[in-house]
Amino acid sequence: MIIGAVVQQPNDRLDYDVDFAKWFVSPTEDFIIGATASVAPAGELSASVIVPPDDNQMVKLWLSEGEDGNDYIVTVQISTNAGRVKEIELEVAVEEF
Repeated sequence: MIIGAVVQQPNDRLDYDVDFAKWFVSPTEDFIIGATASVAPAGELSASVIVPPDDNQMVKLWLSEGEDGNDYIVTVQISTNAGRVKEIELEVAVEEF
């Protein structure tokens, strides 16, 4: 599921909050315990993800680098303590302004 799109310059290192709250049945009993990020095509855009300690329903996605003129799909996948797994995708365009 593509949740949105962003545009970055090749030298940007920016963070994005990805909110998963609407997919939780019970936010007090179910919370994010792990998250991963991957990029297609691989090799140029760098992506990493962390679960902030003060919010158990969102992750912080960090994106950097990328080749000018290229478009990427970043996939973020979370897992919860109740065994749920949710995956979202974000389109990223890298453009030198």
